[in-house]
Amino acid sequence: MAIPTRPFGTSGEHVSLLGLGGAHIAKPDENDGIRIVHEAIDAGVTFLDNAWEYNERESERRMGLALAMDGYRAKAFLMTKDCAHDRVATHSMEKLEGSLKLLQTDYLDLWQIHEVVWEEDPDRIFAPGGSAEAMLKAKEQGKVR
Repeated sequence: MAIPTRPFGTSGEHVSLLGLGGAHIAKPDENDGIRIVHEAIDAGVTFLDNAWEYNERESERRMGLALAMDGYRAKAFLMTKDCAHDRVATHSMEKLEGSLKLLQTDYLDLWQIHEVVWEEDPDRIFAPGGSAEAMLKAKEQGKVR
């Protein structure tokens, strides 16, 4: 039975209802982590979630290894998160560049801000020089769709 998909907002993309969280692929050994990604995609999972700080970047590194093999990147809707908790645009861009390198891709399908939990976070994110500027810049540069 195929995993159902649904439209992802107004993007025109369809993603699987079931996603794979990257935090879990760094727990087993490297080969098992890669196998988990491949088996999930082969089974119809297209939505792959990750974050720069999961397992001290090991989750992004392993997902990158898996996606670089045999055309798997083209089958995935890949997302990761901005973990620049100071909400400064330059730091967000540094984190993005690191994530792209580890994930072995030149673009993300989705980049979102991680852990918006403090009352002042929205003000910092949308302030001049805040993380929202990095998100717009990344989209203009084609690094995020």
